[in-house]
Amino acid sequence: MDKHSGAKSTDLRRRAEELVASRFSDQPAKSTEDDLRRMVHELRVRLIELEIQNDEHISERKESSAALQEYKELYDHSPVSYVILRDGNRTGDCADPIIMQANQTFEHMIRIDRSLLTDRRFDMLVAPSDRVTFSSFIKKVFAGPTPQYCEVALLRELNATDVLRVRMEGAVSHDGQQCRLVLIDVTQRRQAEAAVRESRLRLASITGVNPIGSWEWNIKTGDVIFNQAWAQMLGYTMEELAPLSINTWRRLTHPDDLKHSDELLEHYLGEELPYYDCECRMKHKDGHWVWVRDRGRVITRSYDDQPLLMFGTHVDITVQKNAELALRDSEARLREVLENSLDASYKRNLQTNDYEYLSPVFTRISGYSPDEMRSMSITEASGFIHPDDLPTISRALRASTMGASGATYEMEYRFKHKDGQYRWFLDRYTFMRDAEDKPLAMIGSVGDITERKRLEAELQQQATTDVLTGVHNRRHFLYLARTELKRSLRLRYPLAVALIDIDNLKRVNDTYGHAGGDRILAMFAQVCKANTRDIDVFGRLGGDEFALLIQGTDDWQAFHIVERVRMALAEQQVLIDGHVVTITISAGITDLDLDKEFESIEALLDRADRLLYQAKEAGRNRTCVTASPFCVGEPA
Repeated sequence: MDKHSGAKSTDLRRRAEELVASRFSDQPAKSTEDDLRRMVHELRVRLIELEIQNDEHISERKESSAALQEYKELYDHSPVSYVILRDGNRTGDCADPIIMQANQTFEHMIRIDRSLLTDRRFDMLVAPSDRVTFSSFIKKVFAGPTPQYCEVALLRELNATDVLRVRMEGAVSHDGQQCRLVLIDVTQRRQAEAAVRESRLRLASITGVNPIGSWEWNIKTGDVIFNQAWAQMLGYTMEELAPLSINTWRRLTHPDDLKHSDELLEHYLGEELPYYDCECRMKHKDGHWVWVRDRGRVITRSYDDQPLLMFGTHVDITVQKNAELALRDSEARLREVLENSLDASYKRNLQTNDYEYLSPVFTRISGYSPDEMRSMSITEASGFIHPDDLPTISRALRASTMGASGATYEMEYRFKHKDGQYRWFLDRYTFMRDAEDKPLAMIGSVGDITERKRLEAELQQQATTDVLTGVHNRRHFLYLARTELKRSLRLRYPLAVALIDIDNLKRVNDTYGHAGGDRILAMFAQVCKANTRDIDVFGRLGGDEFALLIQGTDDWQAFHIVERVRMALAEQQVLIDGHVVTITISAGITDLDLDKEFESIEALLDRADRLLYQAKEAGRNRTCVTASPFCVGEPA
């Protein structure tokens, strides 16, 4: 026994002695039997000790739930919705996805109390039109460890007229029995309101609620005396338990706990512990297990100091124990969700700028361990952000700290991975605020969206670029041309448009095939880009027809640029199947009439097309301009 425990026991004894003196001062000071008087006094002192210790036990239980509450707040108030599913029919393909657990954010998103969702099929929340998609998605999730993604419509309050689109990411658990879903509202029709619910799970007090069972054990003979409350705790009458002995208790105690009890009792009788104290399960008459707090102390010893008689109590702590086990199970589940999510979760104290929590997932997406990040100052951590993104992040944080309470925000930025490469991160976050709405902590999740950014750039490239030549396609050229035309009209700034055709491309295609024609087109595009300015807009309208929008020039100035291209092409020779092929072009150029109130790119292209036709009629390999009735060039 350490000094602290001994001092605490002595203080407890002193307080109990004082209460005994005050409560039982009217009792006779003497008795005919000294041993009986000492035993009664010990019983009274023990009862007072139990009351004091019971209060202390409740306080300790409350403190033990603080760590779990930290995880619960982080999980419940995350800006991302989490749901855990299980395979209801245990077939392995999850044709029957059952909701096990959901966080508060999901409850707000779907507008259904999560307690009503537990053990219900998840696909009842999916819009009928997307249920096949969801079924295919969930089967893929349970089929392997690779995370899966899909986008479906969910029904708010199971109302078919009130739907929201969500992007869903799913990953199967290590044992293959559960699936973790991360759901993000992508409708952008309203921001999710996340209200912080302060709740503490408290252990139920047993003082004054449950009767206390008492026992008196003759260590030499094995005889035991139990009170009526002890029997009632287990659903029996005293008559049903007779004859009573230490074996009555051992028979009703769970075998796993009986071994632990014997060890504690041995340590106590060996004077290694100040008293015997054990939590164990006892079999109720109807078959279920009752958790009891078993405490006792030797009250009579022999002349050679051997223990003879031991007195103790049994208190029913089933409610508290079940709550404690549920807390531990919930903590394990929440920890598994946070630490095995596709995104890294964090909580940052805004007063100290320290990370109070960083999930291990951060190592996977950044290369740095949570401990490495926590050891860095805010300035050092900012050094990992791409310099071009720092102003954007600064503006976003300033705006969000001034935003509405409970609102969710997000920002995208590039983060330098430990391998030296920049990765795109999507950071979704919200704030915990004080009574005056001042932000105290920042809670969020960070996901690696590098692949998504790459696909977006690739799609953007495909949507705006001609695959063969690498120049703007027709749609994007017209979009850029309309933009420049509006600017020129507003600023009264000259602008010219040239329409260019490659001469006799059909002959090349017929002679050398389309592969030969494609080489001619690609080479022409390269020569044209090399002989024009970066600010000029060059695009392929289709086939062998190209358009060039030249800013800050009239038609005669544009003529010199196009002629430079035409002359450069004349010097080019392309070798196709052993034959030398030369390229010529015909072009028509017109410019913007700034005296007209309205002008369109279509009108300019139409005028340029008529001039192009004149160039072809005049023999090709020449350029026609609006201001001149003649075409300049050499016959093709």
